[in-house]
This record gives sequence, C-alpha cells and structure tokens, in this order.
Amino acid sequence: MMTILSGKELRKERFEALLALRKKAQPSFLFLLPKGDKDARSYVDGIERLLRRLDLPFQEEEVAEGEEEKGLLLLQRERKAKQVVLARPLGRREEEFARLIEADHDPDMTTDRNIGRLFAGDLDYLPATAKSVMAIVDHYRIPIQGRKVLLVGRSRTVGLPLFAFFQRRNAMVTVVHSRIDRRTIIESATESDLVVLCSGVEGLIPRQAFRPCQVVLDCGYHDGRGDLGFLPEESELSAYTPVPGGIGALTSSFVVENGFFLHSNSMKNI
Repeated sequence: MMTILSGKELRKERFEALLALRKKAQPSFLFLLPKGDKDARSYVDGIERLLRRLDLPFQEEEVAEGEEEKGLLLLQRERKAKQVVLARPLGRREEEFARLIEADHDPDMTTDRNIGRLFAGDLDYLPATAKSVMAIVDHYRIPIQGRKVLLVGRSRTVGLPLFAFFQRRNAMVTVVHSRIDRRTIIESATESDLVVLCSGVEGLIPRQAFRPCQVVLDCGYHDGRGDLGFLPEESELSAYTPVPGGIGALTSSFVVENGFFLHSNSMKNI
C-alpha cells in the first residue's frame, strides 16, 4: 500500500514547539519581497499568519524593480535587530541584500557562516525546506542509512543542504542538476531508493522512470502541483509527499523555528 507522507500531520506538533519557544524569547522578523510577485507574496503571507498566532512582531517591505535602495537602507538599519527573510527573486541587486544579512539574523540559513556550520555537521543550521524534509523522514521513519538517495537540484537553500543532511545520515547520495544530460538524470532516478525533487522543474523525470519500491519527496511548487508533475496511483510508488500538504506544509514553521534558534544564539553573544 502506498503511503502519503503528509506534512499536515506534523503541523500541530511544530506549533506546540514554537509556543514553548515563545515563552522564552520574542524575536522580531523583517520580510523583504519583490513587489507584485504572487509566489513570494503567498510565501510571506504563510509565515506572517503563523507569527500572528504566536503574537510575534514583524515588518515587511515590498521591493520594486529599480527601487531597491529603500529596501537596502531598511535592511542596513534593521539587520542586527531583526531576523531577516528574503523572498526571492529581488531583482538585479539581490546579492547586495544577501550580503547585508548577519549570520545570527539569517533564518533562511544561507550566509556563508551558517552554511559552513551545516557542512561541519550541525543540522540545526538546515534551511527551512531542508528541515521540513528531515522532519518528514524522521516522523515516518523512512530508512536512510546505506540507501541510494538522488537529489534533483543543487540550490543553496534546498539541494546542497539536503546533501549535507543525507550524507550525515549515512546515505549514498547522488546530486544531479540542469547541467547534466536528462537521460543520465532519468537513469539515476530509476536506480535510486529515494528521490528528492528540488530543481523547480516540473516533470523533469518522466512517470515511467519511477518504480513501486521508491520514496519520492517533492519540494517543488507550481500552482498547486509539485516537481513530480503527476498524481501517483495506488502502488505506483512506495511513498510520496503530496503538493500541497507535504513539505511545504511545514516550511513556515521551520523559518520561525530557525529565527528562534538564531535569536537565542545572538543573545548568548551579547
């Protein structure tokens, strides 16, 4: 019987964990998002709804193309006071925004220092989407050690952090990406025990390449669909995360949890 790996089952548990953290600290958040971008707006709205439930303060600034200076000045002013979330893309000056973020105010966990801590073995520094994958793997007790894991994508926020996670859990990890021949990607997928889709490309691996014994973790989102590109039928896979309701159902919680973690670290350093 095929298992649907729902992230919704874990949301109550994660919220209770955040409530416990809320009793000890009150981090403030700053969101910078591109003006008029529906995906970025939806992403930020989800986190802000959670912050309202937790009664945590936040501020947001929409960044219009060609008018980035206002957002950069705001970030310069608040970067040591707030946990900063960049909802990308932020136009031609995106890297300027990223360079201004302090490691202890980076709940996306994308600064060089936080990535270095992750690759040194500290999984507390996993970005939110990667941490959501870890939560689902642990909750459903998906076997990892010694298994063949294929990561489809190598982004700084998902693919590479997941490489660190699965390697730490003693999996045999292969990473493929857009610069690799599609036939090679398909062959690698067919040979894997677990396939993690995080390329942002829907349907990159055709349906017939998957096997009934495989687990698929889908980190993509395309207007209500994931990178998988189809709804699996019974026994077509061993298990898979639905979109929506899978990995993405937990991402907001882990952005906020990362904010608590870094806020606590910064307080220790005062």
